[in-house]
Amino acid sequence: MKISKLRIAQIQIDSALDHFFGDKNYVCALTLSGAAEELLGNILRGTGRKHILGDIHEDEDTLSFSKFARMANNVRDELKHSHDNPDPHYSITVTEADAGRMIMRAINNFQRVCHNHSERMEDFYSWVKADQEEILCRWTEA
Repeated sequence: MKISKLRIAQIQIDSALDHFFGDKNYVCALTLSGAAEELLGNILRGTGRKHILGDIHEDEDTLSFSKFARMANNVRDELKHSHDNPDPHYSITVTEADAGRMIMRAINNFQRVCHNHSERMEDFYSWVKADQEEILCRWTEA
């Protein structure tokens, strides 16, 4: 199968949304959207454009970017790598807000790359605006 990186990111985000809204599997939602957010962020950086995490950092400029990014990506990185806590019995808390914030970041980067979004992405933004904006906009809450 030959597939573009943009299509990969769209599949990852739409699948993350299916998990987020469908079975409320926030681990899969965060991991999938986190992969898309990182892939798209690398595309943006590689083409000299800004990614969402850089913009968020400008609003939260009390920390260096690397410390800010580490904090913003903490749950995602623990799910993917387990560098900080390699114990197989270590428990990780993954909340709706954690997954929602990562999905928002992924969708934002997606729109920055292609200036478009899917219907599922629009549904997510409508849900945020209707019910969850305050919770999901707390980017640095850990």
